[in-house]
Amino acid sequence: MEHERYKDALGSALARGGLRLVYQPVVCAKSESVYKYECLLRVYEEGVWVSAGSYIAEREKLGGLHEIDIFVLQQAAKVLTQRQDITLSVNVSNGSLSSEQWIEAVVLVAQDANVANRLIIEVTETGSLEDLNEIAKFVSVVQPYGFRVAIDDFGSGVFHPEKCSIDELANMKVNIIKIDGRYVCKMLACEASARFINAIVQFAQKHSIKTVAEFVENKSVARALREIGVDYLQGHYFSSALQAIP
Repeated sequence: MEHERYKDALGSALARGGLRLVYQPVVCAKSESVYKYECLLRVYEEGVWVSAGSYIAEREKLGGLHEIDIFVLQQAAKVLTQRQDITLSVNVSNGSLSSEQWIEAVVLVAQDANVANRLIIEVTETGSLEDLNEIAKFVSVVQPYGFRVAIDDFGSGVFHPEKCSIDELANMKVNIIKIDGRYVCKMLACEASARFINAIVQFAQKHSIKTVAEFVENKSVARALREIGVDYLQGHYFSSALQAIP
């Protein structure tokens, strides 16, 4: 079956050492200096390294992504141990939030406070209020260890402007909001998208939450986001993913 092919491919790649990380810079909106690097997963396939996105999406439907999330976490922690001058972020699937194995891996990494303080954990917003409650519990577990937590793809799920008030996010006490790139891409041509981004930024500033805009592809978009007050920018206008951190 197609799903099983993806599952086997990702598991096989992990077993044979066919997974690696690449790093996309996230820059400060005002200075354009690097704030952090987001760790992105690549799979070795037919002689080349390709994005793991399709494999992850399919395997997440089947469950069992916590092994992959643990691998990414451990690799990022290893880099942070070697590089004292950088901050990294890693993505975690919603299914791993309640995984005992993944939480144990987080606690183990947290034994080095200098690593935990420079590692941001990104959780994707979902369309389920139950999942959001799970995220809130997760935030309360990992923040005391020094980790910061970001909500990724903000605006794609429950916090879509047509579905509910973003003020509900205040109770989750996250550190960073990553604005869904689909709003960023349309903001110059779509007034509703621009209004939504502006509302997010105003909310975030009120609650001392930092904001990141993804999919920044050109100078005009970067300038508009900077004027609105977004804190950090990420996209090919600044840099694609790097094989190694400079």
